[in-house]
Amino acid sequence: MSSIAGMMSQQVASIQKTLNISLLNSQLATNTAQAMVMLDQVQQQPQAVQPKDSDATFIDVRV
Repeated sequence: MSSIAGMMSQQVASIQKTLNISLLNSQLATNTAQAMVMLDQVQQQPQAVQPKDSDATFIDVRV
């Protein structure tokens, strides 16, 4: 009888491990999808225009 209980507990442990891995994979997929949406939103935001060296104005003031 104890061997049956032992086999069942091994099966339960195996099922728990499988479910935990499945849950982790599901969470990873959800997190990845959320990150992709956030990245897409960031890329769609207008970017500030960075001044170039050619945009600089030099004023020569001599005394």
